Amino acid sequence: MKKDYLTDFYPYKRFSAKKVDRIFWRLKNQTAKLTGDLTARYKVALLMRLSGHGHELINLHLIEDGVFYAIALRNHKGFLFSEFCFNQAWLVTSISAPTKQCKTLSQIPGFKLLVIGDEKTNNSWYLKNAQFLSIDNQKNLGFKSYYSTPFNSYTRKNIGYLYAIKNGAQFIYDTDDDNAPTIGLESYFNFNKFYTGLVYDHTVTDRIINPYAHFGQPLIWPRGFPLDEIKNTYNNTYLLGAIKTSIVQQGVVNGDPDIDAIFRLTKKLKDEQIDIYFDDSAPSFQIPLYKMSPYNSQNTLFSYDGFWSLYLPNTVSFRLTDIWRSYWAQRLMWLLNE
Repeated sequence: MKKDYLTDFYPYKRFSAKKVDRIFWRLKNQTAKLTGDLTARYKVALLMRLSGHGHELINLHLIEDGVFYAIALRNHKGFLFSEFCFNQAWLVTSISAPTKQCKTLSQIPGFKLLVIGDEKTNNSWYLKNAQFLSIDNQKNLGFKSYYSTPFNSYTRKNIGYLYAIKNGAQFIYDTDDDNAPTIGLESYFNFNKFYTGLVYDHTVTDRIINPYAHFGQPLIWPRGFPLDEIKNTYNNTYLLGAIKTSIVQQGVVNGDPDIDAIFRLTKKLKDEQIDIYFDDSAPSFQIPLYKMSPYNSQNTLFSYDGFWSLYLPNTVSFRLTDIWRSYWAQRLMWLLNE
């Protein structure tokens, strides 16, 4: 809390703490279990404030540490159930001073920026609203994997994943210190269990799908895409309906996207900066079972049910680790019907 305003959860708008408190007590005549945590109480009231008009609080539950909140709302259309976790985590590896992108990441409401240090990282690394884990901090966490994780390696992110999970994360956003979203994550990632959307046609014979073609760039392909399939014609056939949200969601990156070395060597002019933009009007789509598409660690959201697939193998190169992760994870998703 800062003076009389609640700004830590929703910094782009200011709400009088007294007004939020009145909202809370007006709702409290419904069933509510509270921890007595004043900050948590304000946050719950603010969630109700942001949920819109015409909703009635049916049940509100706070876990004892004040981290996870479950709110059931009712409106004229029936029942809605919404879950919020204020301990969601950002993962980013940095070996330099805080970047402009890191500062942007640290200001995203509802997420915690977690920076995993390495031998080249200055122990004085600091950024407001971010948490930095030095090598000593990582060792003191007590994870056995600390001793099998090499230094000067991108796979030190694995320690960060474990730390976020241990501290109650429900979503982990995987990114790098040179990437930052230009719009709110809720605009292109789905945080609900189910939604109405597109699924790529499972009857198409192609086994590997090039997502860049769907987003308006059919002549480029992502890192990890099989070269013997780059000449295949993209089939714009989808099924529309209610679907379960994927446990791993990948977003495209404008400017210098994650394209492979062959494209850079053959298509990029020597002194020219790559500047590619995707079609922002193209809707998201889901990869069906028994199809695959490589995904990276630059703009990727993992939900709680997908945390088992976070592990980055440390026996391969920096440019391969997240790609191998994406392929073996998708193969296991088939077995789990995810």
